[in-house]
Amino acid sequence: MSAATRRGLLVLTLALLLGLLADWLLRATPIGLGATLWALATIASVAVLAWRAGRLRGPLALGLALAPLYALCLLWRDSPILAELDVFALAVCLSLGLVPRGSVARAHLEELVHGGLLWIGALAAGLVPVLRSDIEWSELAHPQRRRHAAALARGLAVAVPLLVLFGVLFVTADAVFGDLLGGALPRLDHPGGQLLTILVWGWIAGGLLHSAVTGPAHVPEERQPSPGRLGTVELGVVLGLVDLLFLAFVVVQFRTFFGGRGFVVRHAHLTYAEYARSGFFQLAAVAALAVGLLLALDWMLKRDEPGAELLFRVLGGILVLLVLAVMASALHRMQLYERTFGLTGLRFYTTAFMVWLGVVLLWLAATVLRRWRERFAVGVLLSGLATILVLNVINPDAIIARVDVHLARHNRPVDYDYLGSLSDDATPVLLAAIPELERRAQVGATYGPSGPVDRYASNIKASLDLHVRCSADWRTWNRSRARARELLC
Repeated sequence: MSAATRRGLLVLTLALLLGLLADWLLRATPIGLGATLWALATIASVAVLAWRAGRLRGPLALGLALAPLYALCLLWRDSPILAELDVFALAVCLSLGLVPRGSVARAHLEELVHGGLLWIGALAAGLVPVLRSDIEWSELAHPQRRRHAAALARGLAVAVPLLVLFGVLFVTADAVFGDLLGGALPRLDHPGGQLLTILVWGWIAGGLLHSAVTGPAHVPEERQPSPGRLGTVELGVVLGLVDLLFLAFVVVQFRTFFGGRGFVVRHAHLTYAEYARSGFFQLAAVAALAVGLLLALDWMLKRDEPGAELLFRVLGGILVLLVLAVMASALHRMQLYERTFGLTGLRFYTTAFMVWLGVVLLWLAATVLRRWRERFAVGVLLSGLATILVLNVINPDAIIARVDVHLARHNRPVDYDYLGSLSDDATPVLLAAIPELERRAQVGATYGPSGPVDRYASNIKASLDLHVRCSADWRTWNRSRARARELLC
């Protein structure tokens, strides 16, 4: 049997096993221990196949080293947003194996994106390359292999009835064994749906495993610098005018900052709360677009024209400073609004995105503007992955709960229904705060939007009781949910 056929059969077998494992482990929701176990099994399968193919090095090795961190984060936090970010980071790590260049440190941003698109295409193709190209089906028709297959079938025909017989006897003899066995074996409640689940996850796993074995379709030659389309004059006009616009905005922001509430009310024709709330997301979009603009101008620059490189570095550096000032203004607005109306998940994660974007801007200034363009992409990648890890560590839902409880203690309006809807990551904070809120409400110190806080505190407790399942499936276990069950059950 050829090496390609053996490899194809191994990929096909592992894909089928991972599909069966997915049907068993991912059936229970929300995701937890089951998802972590499936992810670790998939990572281990990819690592084994890559090692056998001699590809366990470079970007793929880096991705496989980082991927288990995000799989384990699913065992830590209960927040659905964090779970989505962890799954995204896990996918990014696994897609590094298809980065065209052999080193992430030297890969350009478009090459990382290209590798991600290739990886998505490999998942969509699934087992098609394995079934059509890798496996030579004629090799499987050898008489000796047919004899081996017949012997295996005869062995299974004898073993399966014996396993069923002894299994039934053991189950009826010991209730504990029967309960454990029933929980360990997958059930065929909906055979059609389960078969579809097995096929879908097996298809995805097959594409992932095949891509790990084969790698990118080609490794490009060293990228040559773009001939560019923007000279000194064009660059000066574009960046100069953009810098002036940003400077005018920043000057107004400083005037607003020092002028305070009265200046805003006179000139914006808004209440101070409306002013603090407005504009944050637009300014976040401005900061993101500014990063894209600088990268586009760097790509289009005529580097052989005298003075073009220096002008780009000067005007680009000014724009970076102005964008950082715009971001500081946006964060200041959000801080004002949060002090008055509390913190929510959207406000928290958008703020976190702004902070990460600030890191990207500083890294752009340290690399692209200093002619180290080949280092920019790896900094964006690693800082993004690090940001997701940091979010898991600091526990956003617990922070949101602490901020809003602090506002409630100072008689500020708080959305108690929203607090009750937070994930189990916030449960310890909320349960610790309920007695104090009820005590303050008894003396009439704290009121919610339409009544005393004692009623809202009771609603929070009821909401927590509803979304904590005291007899949860072991496949949904994670640390936050276990802690919440200890406190509530």
